[in-house]
Formats: sequence, C-alpha cells, structure tokens
Amino acid sequence: MVACTIDYCSAFGVESASLFAWVCNSAGRRLSLVIALAVNASFGMLSAAAQGVGSLVLLRLLAGVGVGGSVPVVFSFLAELLPSRSRGRFMVGLAAHWMVGSIYSAGLGWALIPTQGWRAFLVLAALPAVVAAIGTLLLLPESPRHLLVHNRVEEAEQTLRYMATINRRTLPANITLQHQHLMTADSLVHSHSLDTEMTPMIETHGNQHSTDIQLRSSGQSPNGSMLPSKGSQLPTGSGGKDCTYSPSWHSWLQQITAGLQAAGSTAQLLLRPPLWCRFGPLLIAWIGMCGGWYSTVLWIPEYFKARGAGEASLYAEAFAVAAANLPGNIASIYMVDMLGRRITACVCLAGACVCALAFAAAPAAPFWSVFAACMFNAISVGGWNALDLLSAELFPTEVRSTAMGLLGATGRLAAFTTTLLAGALMGFRLWAPLIVAAGMLAAGSMAMLMLPETSYKPLEDTVKDAAAAEPGSIANSR
Repeated sequence: MVACTIDYCSAFGVESASLFAWVCNSAGRRLSLVIALAVNASFGMLSAAAQGVGSLVLLRLLAGVGVGGSVPVVFSFLAELLPSRSRGRFMVGLAAHWMVGSIYSAGLGWALIPTQGWRAFLVLAALPAVVAAIGTLLLLPESPRHLLVHNRVEEAEQTLRYMATINRRTLPANITLQHQHLMTADSLVHSHSLDTEMTPMIETHGNQHSTDIQLRSSGQSPNGSMLPSKGSQLPTGSGGKDCTYSPSWHSWLQQITAGLQAAGSTAQLLLRPPLWCRFGPLLIAWIGMCGGWYSTVLWIPEYFKARGAGEASLYAEAFAVAAANLPGNIASIYMVDMLGRRITACVCLAGACVCALAFAAAPAAPFWSVFAACMFNAISVGGWNALDLLSAELFPTEVRSTAMGLLGATGRLAAFTTTLLAGALMGFRLWAPLIVAAGMLAAGSMAMLMLPETSYKPLEDTVKDAAAAEPGSIANSR
C-alpha cells in the first residue's frame, strides 16, 4: 500500500507541472526542458536519502513535477525541429523511449532492490535525467520556430547557423530571415532551395499569400502584402563562435517571468474557437487514456498476487510487461503514417479496451494474467504514441506546450482519481476496476474520431493559422 501511495504522489506531482508548459511558450523550449529534467533528477536522487514515508512521498511528488514538466516540452520541442514528411516516425521514436525507461527501471529494480535495497535503486534511476539535462544544456539549441513567433529574430538566426553546422549543412546564399508582426504570423515559409538544403531542421509551408514570417532569397520580390524586412541576411558560414547559441542566465530569468505573465491568456485561447474543437475531444481522449491505462498498470502487481504469483516472480513479470511495449512501438512507427494519427489512436485505444476486458476474464493461472497484461501494454502503447503526436501537431506554436501541459495534467488527475477508485473496487470484485478502465478507453477511442488528421501537414504557428485552416474559412477556401 505504501508503494501505491508513492506512485499516486509521483503522478499527482505532474499536475503542477503544467507550469512548465506555460513558461515554455514564452521562455522557450530548451530552458524549460533543462529545468524540468534538473528538478526530476535532483528530487529523484534526494528520495534515496528519505528518512521516513512522509519525506519519501514529498520528494517523489516533487520529482513527479519534473517528469510531468518535461513531457509537453519535449514533444513541442521536437515537433518544431522536424519536417512534416518525417515528423511522424521521429516523434513516435521519441515516445517509444518511454518503453526504454520502463525497461531500465524494471530491470534495475529486479537487479538491485532484492540485494542492494531501494535507496541504491532510486539513485541509479535518476541518472538518465541527469545525463539528459546536461545534454540538453550543452547540445540543443532553442526552437527557431518558437523564436520567430516571439520576434527574437537574431536568436533564430544564431540557432539556424548552429543547426546547419551540427548537421553539416550549408545555408543557401542570400537568405533573409524576416518577421513582420509579433504573434500574428500565418506561416513559416521557405524558398525551394532552403527546403532542399535544410529539411532535417526546418519545414516548408506553401501558403505564401498570407505570410508574416518568412525566409526568402535576397533580391526576390516579396509578396505585395509584406511590409519592409525587419530581418537580416543569414551567413553561410560553417564553424566558429557565431554558430553557438548560449543565452545568459539573466536572459533566462526574464524569459521565465514573461512566461508566467502570459500563462493565463494563453490557456484561455484553448477554450475559444478555433482551438476548442481540437482541445475538447483531445481532453476526453487524454482522460480516457490516462484513466484507463494507469488504473490498470499501477495495480498489475496486485492482480498478479491475487492470481497466484509469488513475490520472487513479481519483478520478472513486471519486466515482461514493460518489454511488451516493444512490438507496439515498432508497429506504431509505421501505423501513424500509413493509417494516420487519428485512426491509429482510435484503433489502439479500442484494442486496449478489449484487452482490459480480456484481462478481467482471464483464468486465474498466473500465465494468463501475465499474457493479458502484456497484450494490454503492447496495444495501448500505440495509442499513447499517436495521442502524443496528434496533440503536438494540432496546436499552433504559440500555445502548443500549454495545450499539451493542460492535457497531460488533466489526464494525470484522471489517472490519480481512477487509480484510487480501482483500489477500492478491487475489494469488491477483482475484475471491477478493469471494466471501468475499459469504458474509459472506449470513450477515448470514440473521441479521436472527432479530430482532424495531421499526417504530412505543416505545423501552424499562431491561432490565426488555426482559424484559417478551419473548413469554410476564407483563407482555407483559396
């Protein structure tokens, strides 16, 4: 019961992590990700020094804030660095590393806890977050799309030079970076030559008639609606000090303050047209996915014990369930592009619903319980991957991380509530929580059908872009 309480608090800590998503929209993806990873690593390691259950619960809750803060930021970050033609598989590849972390954690617990105890396990479990925080700080630039939307043109130029150097690419000659109107950009448009040279880093949109942010060749006739350029020419150079991107700590503090000030107004945009028709169905899907999945997976050891599993075999069974994510991750890499994000999520959530019912009806023998749990995890992971991808792609740059943070926080709150409910229902009937989980997954599956498809489509940068993309809009009808 103590272990379940710690799990609850780790999940509940995610709720306050929507703060990171709000800061991320104004302060930047890189800074927010570094802070979230550092919070997770610091309190994760401090948990090993806890002197009682109370301090352990508190420290795990604070570590959960870091975990929850990193999720919306990292998906927003990567989506903005990828071209549309390869965004699906790389984003699913990112999501698949949740499986790597699960296997690492389960394997580490299996190897260390019986012999070295839980304190050594908690220290080593926090090491990946330490490595990721250092790597992000030293190697990753800020999202150039985010910088342009917030009128930070010079920093965007530095970032593009840095990315070109790291990717061993050469920027085309006579390219000018422009930004006309802060927070009213319709798209980020690149010339054909730029798209050819730099597709690993930035993306091409083709909607040039309503462009406020633009990369264009110097000397090319601008669109008639464009104002005089406020940008500057991008050099084609390779190495050198100018190719680094390292804002000062004072600048970072100003960015965090700006992010907190803009948080409320940004969140309100999600509750009004045109974003509500996307945010509402996704909210249902996140509640269904998180509630159905967590209320099942967090109680799997109790299901195994109730059906005859011994204490010695629990770690091996938990490892098998975590490893079952592998085939689901591989399949979803192809499904999100072949079937689309929306259909992949719908099918996988419906499949997880069927698996939850099968888990409830499985014979009492330990083998069948483990098999049903593995199938549940293998299928549901495809739903997670498609849901993360679709959530990142459906919102414009200026609200993307806030939307993902609120969706994730609401989903985790549903997970916290349904996991407590599952514990209460297990005392009534062992299969009762699984019926509730199946119902939530079915609701999430149906909600996916209310959403548009995003496969191979360019990202939107502002709410104005989203309004133009709605059926019946003037811009969309051109």
